[in-house]
Amino acid sequence: MQSSRFYKILNDNYPGVDLQDSKSDPNRKIYFTRISMDGLNEMHEYSIDKRLYEYFEFEPFNKIEDTEKYLKRLMSLEGVNAIGRTAIAWFVRRIDDKKLVGTARLVNIDYNRKSVEWGYGIDPELWGEGYIFEIQELLKEYIFEKLKLNRL
Repeated sequence: MQSSRFYKILNDNYPGVDLQDSKSDPNRKIYFTRISMDGLNEMHEYSIDKRLYEYFEFEPFNKIEDTEKYLKRLMSLEGVNAIGRTAIAWFVRRIDDKKLVGTARLVNIDYNRKSVEWGYGIDPELWGEGYIFEIQELLKEYIFEKLKLNRL
């Protein structure tokens, strides 16, 4: 795949986009959207939960300004140009009510090495409900089938 095509797919497609119609898989619970400031309040609601930070290298967000700063940082890490992008993030939402479940990210995207790292975090109130497994499956399909990378 040419690099320009790779970055176009990375920029224009979301994990699970081929499966966005929940009728195609009645077990599907989530969909992805690009992160934006529109999700700030919902993100802040679960970002104050101390359980979310057990394995993070920073403290829980106490003020909405902390969450806003973090969300802006995630968006700035993507940059404005798709070509050469090394990070991208999405909100993960429930299909049935559009509630924000969490976020998922690809980082250290390296087109030449065909490699990427992933990360995700979900609302601790939703832990144990299978969202992580679904996020992982959709990201794996996106990474290996859509982006044609071979190293995770």
